[in-house]
Amino acid sequence: MALPFAAHPAVRPGFERRWARARVPVLGGFAAATVAAVVVAVVVPWDGTPGLGWVLVVLGAAPVAFAVSGAYVRYPGWWGPFTALLGVVQALGVVALSGAVPPGVAVGVVALSAAVAVVWGRGVLFDAGDGAVLGTTLGVRSEAVSVRGHTGRLHVATATFDGEWLRWSVGAGPSGVDPAGGRIPLRDIESVWVVEVPGNPLGPVVAVRTATTRAHLVAGAPQDFVARLDRRLRLLSEPGWAR
Repeated sequence: MALPFAAHPAVRPGFERRWARARVPVLGGFAAATVAAVVVAVVVPWDGTPGLGWVLVVLGAAPVAFAVSGAYVRYPGWWGPFTALLGVVQALGVVALSGAVPPGVAVGVVALSAAVAVVWGRGVLFDAGDGAVLGTTLGVRSEAVSVRGHTGRLHVATATFDGEWLRWSVGAGPSGVDPAGGRIPLRDIESVWVVEVPGNPLGPVVAVRTATTRAHLVAGAPQDFVARLDRRLRLLSEPGWAR
């Protein structure tokens, strides 16, 4: 079975079975609210504000583009929230289009059910806790941790990696001030480790070295994140990866 992500030969058979179970809930979940919104829009009279309604319905179809583009493979942590949030947008679009609440409620129920489905599918792919996912190019996200920016405001710091990039961000929190982040191609990374640094943030951070640069990035549970990243790097250096 073809996979939407690459897998190491040692784990590929297992992920073929996992994807066979997760494929319909995940891909169907991304499309469910859009299908429901379009069907309802075709059936009900347009007694509200059709222009605004269709704008919201189209904007709410972003999960379909998320799936078609393949970007969902890099960001599994977004699946549930993204599907639920954009489904609510489509539900509001149907309310605006029809001028009635019940059609929007129907789409909202479908959207929330779809969010549950994609979260379930994600659980199937990331099941077992045996580190097998590190033998794939599925996105892996660190725990989030709060740090203080230069102005003293709290920010949320996270780091992620997939099959090509290590990415990190500080500043995705509510303040929106002092954002920082970056990315490094996995192929350029020579070593990763945890180091204690003075200043802000104080404490252990992830150190990354390439032939030309050395970066420090903040991630929750840095020891665990480094171990997982190092494992993926080692596996990516082995031959036989395939979709």
